[in-house]
Amino acid sequence: PHAFPFLTPEQKKELSDIAHKIVAPGKGILAADESTG
Repeated sequence: PHAFPFLTPEQKKELSDIAHKIVAPGKGILAADESTG
């Protein structure tokens, strides 16, 4: 089963490259809740 069967091979490679950059040492995602209530 594929999560994104509609992606082209090029798109899948780009997504994979981005994912590897996100989990690279010293990298990541910062999430901040700036809501007021």
